[in-house]
Amino acid sequence: MDLNINLDTVEDIKDLPTGLYNAVIADVRFDKTKGGNGKDPSPYVRFGFRATEALESQDLEGVELNRMIYSTDQFLTKKALPIFKKRMNDAGLTPSGDLREWAESLVGSDVRIVVGFETRKKADGTEIQNLRVTSFKKAA
Repeated sequence: MDLNINLDTVEDIKDLPTGLYNAVIADVRFDKTKGGNGKDPSPYVRFGFRATEALESQDLEGVELNRMIYSTDQFLTKKALPIFKKRMNDAGLTPSGDLREWAESLVGSDVRIVVGFETRKKADGTEIQNLRVTSFKKAA
């Protein structure tokens, strides 16, 4: 791909409004945090979702529901695994067997997601807000 692009010619898109949506699990990725500040890298799984339908009255003018992938990360450290397993059970996703195989088998599954803002502090102490999936559950 040619990266000699004038960004003024690239269309602007709108994020989803915060709220409840039907969605599909679009991808699952495993990775590790960078670590730093004396901390070891931590393994996590990132679930990516594509919204398919708004379940609340929303102003969706100019929003393409399934264009962007919204994500949530779940840590997989020894201490976090029981929490991860509980969250997945609570979401109706019934984790079992090999973690990677199970998680990857979820791609294409219908779920309900809550899209909201997550506030984080940067290293310099300033706060930033990210639009993320704050929770998800298997669709009924």
